[in-house]
Amino acid sequence: MKGLRRGLAAIGLFACFMGHAAAQSYAVGKCTDSHGQLDIVESVRHFPNGASDKVTQFVRPGFWGPKEVFDSIPDASGIHLAQIRSAAAGVAFWLARDGNLVATTLAGWQVVGSCTYQLAWAAQFPPPVYVPIPQTVPFDLGQDVLTTMPTVPAANGARIPMGIFQPGVFPGVPALMSLAEAEECVARAAGDRDELFLCGAEQAMGRRERAAVECVRSAGDDTTAAGLCLLGNQLPEGQRKPVQDVAECYQANGTNWSDYPLCMATKQADPQAARLINCARQQMQQGQQPDYWTLGYCAFGQAFFNPNAESAIAIQCAVATRGQPAPFVACAGGQLLYRELDKCLNDGIGGEDGCFGKNNSLTKAYDRIEEELRKALGAKSVAFQAWQVARLSMDPHQMAEAARQVRDELNRAIAKGDAALKEAGRDAKEWIDAATPDITVSTSGIKIEGVKVGQIGKGLKCCRL
Repeated sequence: MKGLRRGLAAIGLFACFMGHAAAQSYAVGKCTDSHGQLDIVESVRHFPNGASDKVTQFVRPGFWGPKEVFDSIPDASGIHLAQIRSAAAGVAFWLARDGNLVATTLAGWQVVGSCTYQLAWAAQFPPPVYVPIPQTVPFDLGQDVLTTMPTVPAANGARIPMGIFQPGVFPGVPALMSLAEAEECVARAAGDRDELFLCGAEQAMGRRERAAVECVRSAGDDTTAAGLCLLGNQLPEGQRKPVQDVAECYQANGTNWSDYPLCMATKQADPQAARLINCARQQMQQGQQPDYWTLGYCAFGQAFFNPNAESAIAIQCAVATRGQPAPFVACAGGQLLYRELDKCLNDGIGGEDGCFGKNNSLTKAYDRIEEELRKALGAKSVAFQAWQVARLSMDPHQMAEAARQVRDELNRAIAKGDAALKEAGRDAKEWIDAATPDITVSTSGIKIEGVKVGQIGKGLKCCRL
């Protein structure tokens, strides 16, 4: 309290009240700092016109009376109980709700003492109530989100807002992984099968794909917690803070909605966070279970919530496999990637027979794809050349864009070509399908087809979405 002693003016002596008003003073608590004791004194002042008010002072007792007296006012923000007046520029002193005496400066804050006080006195200064600012939203927040927002079903039960995807077939991320990346994953996993497949998902598909698995895994059966976690990872960086704030409050308070204002008041939350809370609250109150899709579309609208095919496949596969890494890789990355990672555990890395070695199934598949594409489209085709460049880059998302170009051009070639060209085009599409999961969108529903074989590895069935 060294700064308090130097910086605060001893303004509020009891004698100054007596000239214009009678005062009754009560001790309502006490504090201890490095200079000794401070009494918390509340005075009720009665004025000649019949009016009255209350003031609280922090009094350091002396031998013949008060040694120092510091005025205070209620904290206007409601975060603390009181602000103790300071004459020192850039320094403020507070009585926090947890009983600490706190000094704040531009450089930060520190606890300089502790206090106890009567709860009846503190009740005069209630914490703030957070009132969301009304926002223009694409539907009435008071209505059922899923009845005012057309949705289509996914085979795993999710209701996906219809406006997010246009009808059609969209390829996901073709699985790409080098021998060096496989060696890194095996080293990181150190025999842990789950970590090997999580690392494989990250290397072959991307960081967000791994994050999708981890979100669903950590949330267990709570689709709302999983949805908030997924939103926090999938949205652009500038839009993540309100989602992460709401996720923290949801973890602490669950469906105790009356506790959210206080939780959000400590986070400097913006109206977007209130909108997201309202989306979750109203969907739950209407008997629905909010998830990534309904929360994202409700809170952000189609202008900002527009996941691409790759992220849609990853999220739906993560949910369908309940965050199990190996089935997720088979679902989102395809059977070939699954088989190679599984081989790493059983047959070692590289060489003639090990995973991602000379005879690995991914390399064979991509070699065959190039062969069939050259037959169907020609070596000078823009789509064929884009595929070759993307494959050399080892960038999975560049490969996804190349796969879209190839699929479009193959469809045109099949529609216009002769019998031989049509057959080559169909063969190329089959090989792309074997290496790349697809998402099919229609008015009747959304489905993902990434695994063409019912049995993967040792009897593992995966991923009917």
